[in-house]
Amino acid sequence: MSALGEAIVVAVDTSISMREKDFKPNRIVAARHAVRRFVGTAVERDIHTLIGIMVFYMYAFPLVDLEDDVVKIDDAIEDIRIMGEATAPGLAIGESINMLRHAPPGYLRRIVMVTDGTFNEGVPLDIAAGLAARSGIPIDILSFGKLSSYDREMMKAAVERTMGVWRHAETMEELLAYASELASRIPETGKRSIPSKGWR
Repeated sequence: MSALGEAIVVAVDTSISMREKDFKPNRIVAARHAVRRFVGTAVERDIHTLIGIMVFYMYAFPLVDLEDDVVKIDDAIEDIRIMGEATAPGLAIGESINMLRHAPPGYLRRIVMVTDGTFNEGVPLDIAAGLAARSGIPIDILSFGKLSSYDREMMKAAVERTMGVWRHAETMEELLAYASELASRIPETGKRSIPSKGWR
């Protein structure tokens, strides 16, 4: 049975490291452009799409709930800016899952994280990905900037646990191209299976 639509929460890193200028004029503006490209591509697909925008640093906060009004979504994107110290990806995943609980029945659900890494606060991303996997929600990641080995380990684990996709951009052109690629994909229907480990 085909899905009736897809609900996507885009979780955007707004920590202090996003003010770095290796992406012009800085990473946070580059992220805003990438999110706009993602939304523009996603809403043109042949499936009804609802999009929510979540921002995170030490805390996570929704800028717009699941919505198909592109004017409201774009207004929320305009509010994406540096918000504070620390980066807690696990909290962003938890809050995104909470938002996706309001998706209409029959809709696919997905989280797309846009981040430069520097994960250093709260529940680790791979643990949060466990909840997403058990909830049948894939996590896609669009990363850019210089990642630590820990960041890479966490991102790899998150997409593997949830059957998501991870793309890392080295240039602005790649960032926008990967945003379009992730927006174009429609994940498989159905819950992700959790391997049985048996009782000990």
